[in-house]
Amino acid sequence: MELRHLKYFVAVADELHFGRAASRLQISQPPLSQQIRRLEEELGVELFRRTKRKVQLTSAGRAFLDRARQLLQEVERAVEATRQAARGVVGRIEVGYAPTAEIRVIPRLLKRIRERSPKVEVGLHLLNPADLTEALRQSRIDVALTRLPLDEEGIRTERFLREELLLAVGARSLLARGETVRPERLQGVPLLMFPRGLAPAMHDSIVGYFRAAGVSPHLAYAIGSISGGLGLIASGMGVSIVPESVKDIRFSGVVYRRLAAPAPWSDMGIARLREAPTPLQDFFRRAVRDLFPGRAKAARRR
Repeated sequence: MELRHLKYFVAVADELHFGRAASRLQISQPPLSQQIRRLEEELGVELFRRTKRKVQLTSAGRAFLDRARQLLQEVERAVEATRQAARGVVGRIEVGYAPTAEIRVIPRLLKRIRERSPKVEVGLHLLNPADLTEALRQSRIDVALTRLPLDEEGIRTERFLREELLLAVGARSLLARGETVRPERLQGVPLLMFPRGLAPAMHDSIVGYFRAAGVSPHLAYAIGSISGGLGLIASGMGVSIVPESVKDIRFSGVVYRRLAAPAPWSDMGIARLREAPTPLQDFFRRAVRDLFPGRAKAARRR
């Protein structure tokens, strides 16, 4: 029995007319009649009762019709599932991400993926840059969202977002006055920063900014989390330089000010192994690029 025999049978059962069924199937009537006969011979039952005036299903035909429809539906679902998998819109993707990605990128990305394909599952793994690289090499994650540059052999990166770095300062501080703060005003001010191992590229961008201005910041505390750092800032323990997306966190007692030009910035990108991407990785990449098209274009122009 072939799949086409089921399609032929269902068409005739729906139409109860061989001519109309043949037209629907876009074949001629004699071959259709022959194929139905062969199906009946294979099953050893009569599926249709034929007269010159009408065609009727037999009791065996009615019983077979339900199963035939189910089988065809199962085949259609299998075909669609296969096509979705090939387009990368079904399955599970493991995503590693740097701490600052969880503020603006991760929430928007999960919402976009759910809207585009609810059948895609996303596993999230918060990791520092060194662990992200190792997780990619060991295939524990499929892609990573990380600060750039990430110069690692065998790993391909693509920037999708460039963020200006802002000064996070206590609302009552004199530094909060005005919209822009010059680096000289931060001389001797306690500066809270992530350890370089957690965000090496951003750390180097900040240090380079002060070095170019001839300012030696007072590195007071190494913070382990963004929320912890904001708490210290609100308490008057120092200031910090953070990605623009941190403004999305409404933290009482903390305000954000721009740094005088040329302000430091930080790139975020997608990282994966250099081997050919899977359909699911391509789907993920498109979702990210579609979320931040303007930011990505601006980054390329700079």
